[in-house]
Amino acid sequence: MRTKQYLIKEISSEPELELFLKFRYHGLSNSQISHVVSSNCNAIDVNYHDRNSLHYGVYLQQSKKKDAVGYFRIILEHPTRANEWTKNILLRTGLNNLAEPESESIFPCLSAYPHADLQQEFYRRKAPQDKAGEVSRFLISPAERSVKLSLQIIRSAFAIALSRIQYAFLLCMPDHSSAYMKFGFRQCPCRRFLSLRQLPAKKNG
Repeated sequence: MRTKQYLIKEISSEPELELFLKFRYHGLSNSQISHVVSSNCNAIDVNYHDRNSLHYGVYLQQSKKKDAVGYFRIILEHPTRANEWTKNILLRTGLNNLAEPESESIFPCLSAYPHADLQQEFYRRKAPQDKAGEVSRFLISPAERSVKLSLQIIRSAFAIALSRIQYAFLLCMPDHSSAYMKFGFRQCPCRRFLSLRQLPAKKNG
């Protein structure tokens, strides 16, 4: 049997982003965290933080076609090129209410954390030149789920994050937290499923 080949790539166009926002909607709607999805007739999962994100799609490559089988995003502290794409998608589908108003928290995990001063305390201590981000909306289609592919995607996400940020936040289910801690994350107090990791500095060369 031939080994399956997967491609992880940054989403590079508005139509491709819309494809994966629909992929996200169907995947999350049938998951343990279906409550994060706002039901709508366009079947698109979109929120304010998509404007500040780097979006990545996972494809299964078969012969001459590619099938979307996975997704994750890295939310940054500032708008990315997805900002305009997200606005266009919202306008075209009439879903503007799903991304407004602007979130008070820079990252979704900070709004979910029980201590309201976490964001203020983090930015008080963070060096001005350091960048932070949150790995979010990690998803694999049921037919392709495996430990091997999950680890491959997680390692890829962290490698990409390492080139752009020094601090990474991650919000996950309680039973997944121990697995992420093996990658160097540490848990914030008082909440089992929220982890924070300072990424190692890149070595010269």
